[in-house]
Amino acid sequence: MATIREVAKAAGVSPTTVSRVLNYDQTLSVNEATRQKIFETAEAMHYRKSRKTRKSKQRRLAICLWCDQDQEIKDLYYYSIRTSAQAEAKKQGLESQVIYPADPLPDPAALSGIIMIGYQQYSPDRLNEVKKSGLPLVFVDTDTLKLGYCSVVADFGQAMQEALEVFWGQGKERIALLDGDLD
Repeated sequence: MATIREVAKAAGVSPTTVSRVLNYDQTLSVNEATRQKIFETAEAMHYRKSRKTRKSKQRRLAICLWCDQDQEIKDLYYYSIRTSAQAEAKKQGLESQVIYPADPLPDPAALSGIIMIGYQQYSPDRLNEVKKSGLPLVFVDTDTLKLGYCSVVADFGQAMQEALEVFWGQGKERIALLDGDLD
């Protein structure tokens, strides 16, 4: 396992720059090529933060929803995404805070990252606020890769094909579909 100094030497930058890049310091002015080189070098050298550092720094994740609490309870799909994200965050040692549309976004300095569930449903103001935070960001349930954001999207086509094959394998040919409505 490499140290920050070893990563810095291999990347040709200062240890301070490596530390600030790996800690997603948004106040650091460094070009994207240097930032990418630092991440690639750290990964290639198997750099890991020391346990002491990880435990001493509070790690918190914001989970943003496009709907209010009443809508979320009525929509088990989005509810299950949110509760699953919270459960996994807890396993990873992260605190999570659910942010509904009427809630202000927490101070970015208090967060390690943001999960946005959905995309099209958010107001432009909320999207701009989240983008300006500069925090690691992933959208769930919407393909935002073309917009430059990481995303996690279910393959409903493949899931439906597998479900149909189970029914067909049981000799069932007349199959109905019950579908939800966001309203």
